[in-house]
Amino acid sequence: MKRTSVLIACLWILATGQAAGAGQNPEFTLPLHVAVSSYLPCNGYLPVDCLGHRPTVNLVGGGPVAVFFFVANHHRIGAVQGGVEWDPSWSFGFSLFDCLPGQIDGFWPEGSTTASGATAFSCVEGPALACFGRMFFVAGDSGCLRYIQPQWPFGICVLDCATQIDQIIDPDSPRLGRVCVDSGGIDACERVVPVASATWGAIKDSFR
Repeated sequence: MKRTSVLIACLWILATGQAAGAGQNPEFTLPLHVAVSSYLPCNGYLPVDCLGHRPTVNLVGGGPVAVFFFVANHHRIGAVQGGVEWDPSWSFGFSLFDCLPGQIDGFWPEGSTTASGATAFSCVEGPALACFGRMFFVAGDSGCLRYIQPQWPFGICVLDCATQIDQIIDPDSPRLGRVCVDSGGIDACERVVPVASATWGAIKDSFR
């Protein structure tokens, strides 16, 4: 019961914008990996580790794919928030965000080409790659799946285990993974030092 209460509190903090200042994960990245399959379990991405085995980020379109969502280059993390969009030629199937201990909630569709949300889980130690979910599609003949800023406080962000927040303001940042038909994918495995600290005010300005 106590663990569930903590996780719900993390989601409440993200939803209401009540988080504290900069957290323990200023250089976190959100890698993606795509595999040809209509279903794979949480460990279906192995042996991908962002070290000796890099994620697959470019695919052949026209068939079922599983997209794995990771966090990397982190210290201690308890929640992830973000949004994604995909090419209109892709067809969404379903999503599962159940790969970490105690995990609740996830990214859910908002329309035919976007999804967003937040997922909280028991504290995960870094910096190794950690899978926090997967989404399943029939890939179209073009385009990409990429991160976008959700229309919620803090945008793309993570919460550390003391409910402090770190953000990525730029949706084109190399810290964000992308998977594409043919070419253009980004695995986001590299540790990238942010240019400047992120603020919610800056994120709101980017929508104007």
